Amino acid sequence: MDALDSRIIDKIQSDFPLDERPFQVIAEEFGVLESEVIERVARLQETGTIREIGPVFDLKKLGYTSTLCAARADEAHTEDVAAFINTFDEVTHNYLREDPLNIWFTLIAPDADRIEAILNAIREREGVTEVLSLPATRLFKIKVQFNTAGDGE
Repeated sequence: MDALDSRIIDKIQSDFPLDERPFQVIAEEFGVLESEVIERVARLQETGTIREIGPVFDLKKLGYTSTLCAARADEAHTEDVAAFINTFDEVTHNYLREDPLNIWFTLIAPDADRIEAILNAIREREGVTEVLSLPATRLFKIKVQFNTAGDGE
């Protein structure tokens, strides 16, 4: 990763251009060709440096609800349960943990009834002994930005 890669990463983290050709806007700002920006972003995605590029929406303003969940699955079924959880479009994150509650995931759905239906389906899965729903009672928003260019901003 070179200095231009770092500058591109820093730019797309918090100031991604809302434009028909966002990579052209970035290219003009950095004095390079649009194709170079696109090629660099593609390479950074292929190497796993960039995992995803996408918007962040205020789900409450869109009328949705969410919850953090923790499940306990026995060791023989952990992978199967995690794969089953991933079949639900409403699952946004799913992580295995070294903890008795060994699968943690988040759900975003149009309403609490849909969340409960998904949790009940998971509870009924073989090997699952516990599923907790841990909805936020207070919202704390933090801005996470990894300053890769090292320019102190």
